[in-house]
Amino acid sequence: WIALALLILYAILIGAALPAFDPSNLLTSPKDLANFLLPFNVIIFSLTGISAIPEMHDLLGRRGHRLSTAIIVAYLIIFGLFVLFSLAVVGATGQGTSADAIAGLVPSVAPWVGSFGAILGTVSVISIFTVLGMETVNALKLDLHFSSPVARFVTFGVPLVLFLVGFREFIPILGFVGGLLNGTLGIIIVLAY
Repeated sequence: WIALALLILYAILIGAALPAFDPSNLLTSPKDLANFLLPFNVIIFSLTGISAIPEMHDLLGRRGHRLSTAIIVAYLIIFGLFVLFSLAVVGATGQGTSADAIAGLVPSVAPWVGSFGAILGTVSVISIFTVLGMETVNALKLDLHFSSPVARFVTFGVPLVLFLVGFREFIPILGFVGGLLNGTLGIIIVLAY
């Protein structure tokens, strides 16, 4: 249900940005190409869905042989939505594109987009944190034999402590997680395979 809600929220934002879309906003000058790979780590974070694979396997049950097809279809949907959202935002805001994508849309589209974007961001963060939190708790319990309370404390306490000591910039944190941690995880999975 959360995934469906996110799809609907993204579709509404894409639709809201389309009337302000200007293809010339998608053009970049040679100076801008120097920053072409700047969002790479955040993109890696947004496209990493490894934690969903065991759940997909469980949901498929006897149709487990279709897992590879389900993974490919899921990634194509996610990547397609990512590209559509990026094109819609950049096409509507151009040089006014903000780091969070939503703040730049408010002056170009409508004031309600800010509130709507806040809802979308909150639902996204809660859903991702819930999935990753459950995965981390289970990994600590099953792989490292932590007790359930200790696993929960480590999983939910460490982010809280980091927030309290000053780690509050969302995009750099996503970049760090996407580039270093998810990159390392990807390499480990390839080596294990």
